Amino acid sequence: MELQRIKSLAVLTCGMSFAAFAQGAGFAIIEQSASGIGNAFAGGAAAAEDASTIFFNPAGMILLDSPELQSGAHIIAPYAKFVNEGTTTAGSIVTQGADSDGGETALVPNFYYAHPINERLVVGLGIHAPFGLATEFDKDSIVRYQAVRSEIQTINVNPSLAYRINSKLTVGFGLSAEYVYANLTNALDFNADGTSLLDGFLDLEGDDIGYGWNLGLLYELSSSTRFGVHYRSRVETTLEGEADITVPSALAAHPVISAAYVDQDIHADLTLPDSLSVSFFHQFNPRWSIMGDVTWMNWSKFYQLDIVFEETGIGSPIIENWRDNWRYSLAANYQASDVLKLRAGVAYDQTPVRSSEFRSPRIPDASRVWLTLGASWDISSSTTLDLGYVHIFVDDPVVNNSTHTANQHVVGTIKAHVDILSASCTLRF
Repeated sequence: MELQRIKSLAVLTCGMSFAAFAQGAGFAIIEQSASGIGNAFAGGAAAAEDASTIFFNPAGMILLDSPELQSGAHIIAPYAKFVNEGTTTAGSIVTQGADSDGGETALVPNFYYAHPINERLVVGLGIHAPFGLATEFDKDSIVRYQAVRSEIQTINVNPSLAYRINSKLTVGFGLSAEYVYANLTNALDFNADGTSLLDGFLDLEGDDIGYGWNLGLLYELSSSTRFGVHYRSRVETTLEGEADITVPSALAAHPVISAAYVDQDIHADLTLPDSLSVSFFHQFNPRWSIMGDVTWMNWSKFYQLDIVFEETGIGSPIIENWRDNWRYSLAANYQASDVLKLRAGVAYDQTPVRSSEFRSPRIPDASRVWLTLGASWDISSSTTLDLGYVHIFVDDPVVNNSTHTANQHVVGTIKAHVDILSASCTLRF
């Protein structure tokens, strides 16, 4: 029995490599621009209204007439309460614990700088967080054996350039160096009786740096209509770090447990998926413009996760079985005055999680609908302030998972929604 529990260590760590409730599908963060927030990121690869185009399509930098610096921040406030509907331990024992809200407010910043060299060449730099966010359930919650805290932080440094080939076509290219940090905690069930009487605790940390690239095309059909295509490559990482294991004091002297449950090094391979976006932007008249976007993300690469405990040599595949997902968005802008632009948008973001049996509290992802509003205010000829607000309606994720944690069958519904408030300041020189 003890050896079986030792083997389950890897299974207990299924969420090490990702955050549980990011605002893009899966654990992607698409909050990369306050102006884009107001448009639900419709037209992301074609609008190119400011330096944040470095993330969405670097070719769009060609439309910037002067050096431009933008700094922005996004306050993301998710609500994700797990409501138990029959969670059990060791087959049929009712698991004891409370429902818990795992939502955790996060601040996501980004920074962009674009500098025209001449009429054909623009260079730029973006610093942003393309994946991440976190959840934290109470330590006495009903889901404590699958998830207490799940966190990922990424920092992507993305130097880019845009080169105009002719009056219609511009190409953009960028390189990425992406730092990834992950932290996971959860309870360990030594008693297997559904109570916390002999609970231990597991705390994992790991990080790595991976590398990638992105390529974009901008085609200007006319002065009022343009199309954009943007591909961002996958990033391969191997997270390396430590496992901090706490054994309940009543079992600390047990020879098998004290030998097996020891602090040790760990590693896990993680592939951050590639994506492809196709967008359009059309200016009807000086007042009105519309834009749209379709984005594909290669989440099917996230089929399973392998965590390896290096001292004990334990490794076990955790099947996630995700699918590729699609995101669709449409938006409009209204130039209310010479200095004020109003924005509105809608988006549908499909979940990559195939079914409730592959969903866990660590990744309570579900399809979602975005409703967005925003405004751009030209404080002066050289300074623009952008504000954006989003409410995300989430299809309440259903969890019916018996495979991610040994002896635990987690059953319930996560009541979820998200609010986002974004702001940025753009300076032109």
